[in-house]
Amino acid sequence: MDFGQAVVVNFSVGELEISAADVGQVSTELTVRCRKLSPERCDSYRQRLQLVAETTGDQVSIRLAGLSLRKMRQFEVDGRIVVPRWAPLEVHMGIGDLNIDVSGEADLDVGMRIGDLQIHVPEQQVSSVNLSVGIGDAGIRGGSVDVQTVRHKLLGARARWDAGDGDAHITARLRVGDVGVALD
Repeated sequence: MDFGQAVVVNFSVGELEISAADVGQVSTELTVRCRKLSPERCDSYRQRLQLVAETTGDQVSIRLAGLSLRKMRQFEVDGRIVVPRWAPLEVHMGIGDLNIDVSGEADLDVGMRIGDLQIHVPEQQVSSVNLSVGIGDAGIRGGSVDVQTVRHKLLGARARWDAGDGDAHITARLRVGDVGVALD
C-alpha cells in the first residue's frame, strides 16, 4: 500500500483502539465475546464477524462486517487497528468507546454517534483541533493548552484550539457523549 493513501475506518458498535506507528501497512485485530449465546451459536457468529480492508484508489477502507447491527447487540466487540503514522485518518463510529493515539503527522477526522472519544496526539505536530458534541462535554488539554468547553444550546459543547505550530488538523463530531484531546 502506498501511504499517501488515506485510511477510512467504519466501526458500527463496540470498543475500538487506533494507533499510529512506523509501519508500511494497516494491521487489524478483532476480539468478539458472546453474551447469553450457546457456544456453538457464538462460534458460528464469531466466524462471520470480521474487520474487512479494501484498497481503492487513494484510500484504504476498513469496516466491521458480517452481521447486522441487531445481531451484534449479542456481542462485546473490541477492535485494534494500527495505521502508518503519516496516513490521513477518517473514522466513522456508531456506538461505543473510541481511543485514538496518533503521531499527529496527518489530519484526523472523526464522526461518532454515541459514546466516549479520547484522542492523544503530540502537541508539536498539531495546527488545530475542532471538537463538537450534541449532548455532552468536549475538552482539549496538555502542555501549555487547556481549552474548556463552550456550551452550545445548553446541552452541547464545543472546544477549539488553532494556535499550533504543526501541520495536522484534528476534527471530531460526536452526537452524544464526551470527547477529549490530550496534546502530549
